[in-house]
Amino acid sequence: MEPTPAADLFEVMGSTRAIRRFRTDSVPDHLLERLVWAGTRAPSPGNTQGWDFVVLTDLEKKARIGAAMRDIGRDVWASLTSREGALGALLDA
Repeated sequence: MEPTPAADLFEVMGSTRAIRRFRTDSVPDHLLERLVWAGTRAPSPGNTQGWDFVVLTDLEKKARIGAAMRDIGRDVWASLTSREGALGALLDA
């Protein structure tokens, strides 16, 4: 039996592991364009297509944005898991 594209997709999904370190190689422009194109094919509620894409190739800017997002994520997680936060309030209810 010949594998189908869906079977290939599920094989990739089932065998993919978390990646915590990424290569610093540049992604070719043609691949970036194809990825953005694929992203526009994702369904959206009511076909609103409310997505925005930012292609960022500057390593220094990516590092600054990454650090800012880690700080934001840490602050959000701390507020959610504190007794005064959303999850704490649910646990105390």
